[in-house]
Amino acid sequence: MLFGMFSSGILLCYCEKEMVAHITDGETTAIAISKLYGGVILINCVGSFFLLFYLGLLVSQARTKYRAKAEKAGDDRADDRFSYPKLYAEGFSEEAKHFNCVQRAHQHAIETHASFVVLSVIGGWGHPLLVSLSGLLWIFARLDWAWGYATGEPSARYGGKFGFHIWSSLLLIVAAAVSTGVQLLMA
Repeated sequence: MLFGMFSSGILLCYCEKEMVAHITDGETTAIAISKLYGGVILINCVGSFFLLFYLGLLVSQARTKYRAKAEKAGDDRADDRFSYPKLYAEGFSEEAKHFNCVQRAHQHAIETHASFVVLSVIGGWGHPLLVSLSGLLWIFARLDWAWGYATGEPSARYGGKFGFHIWSSLLLIVAAAVSTGVQLLMA
């Protein structure tokens, strides 16, 4: 299934090249980058930064919320379990589980963010429209994935309509980066 998505991504890259030339009338900047590359910068680089910032805010809110719930439930060590610099809450209480799910959603986004941005910057040179649209899909999928994870049930991260697309959008961007590299080698 993933190989099929990757192959579809390669095919879309070649179709996009013709469409972009038609949309932009072949206009490029002095360094031969399509004007549509601005979408890659705004969506994939800047937009994804704001996504991570938002997910970080969710973690901060969850830390406060679940620490208070744990204290209310009689956990006399709640402040120790939920406070900084601990990345995850200690223990196996429902409060710790819920907080850790919110934190894990944010942490997972951070873990894949560098690859997402670097591959977007590279793939966007050759395929700015495809990479920008894939970036939008990645952002919406990340939100859906994080909201599902935040329910406290880890399997719910793929329960929404878009959660799985954190991977399909990333594979499209990988395909665009591979295609751009091949185009540069063949030029």
